[in-house]
Amino acid sequence: MTIKIELKALELSVTPSHDTAHTFQSSQERYQAIEHAANVLKDHGLIDSAQWGKLVNDALTAYADDLG
Repeated sequence: MTIKIELKALELSVTPSHDTAHTFQSSQERYQAIEHAANVLKDHGLIDSAQWGKLVNDALTAYADDLG
């Protein structure tokens, strides 16, 4: 499943530093950023629980793959 959402009027903070040029140093940072973004999207009603679960599960799978 691919989820495409276009956000123009809503500003989301995905990283604690609010730095859009921030590059994630670790798999954990990537997972946390995706989880946070999914939470914000769900909180704003832009995705439902199933879509939230898919995003978080995909992020967790990628995190586990990175860890080996």
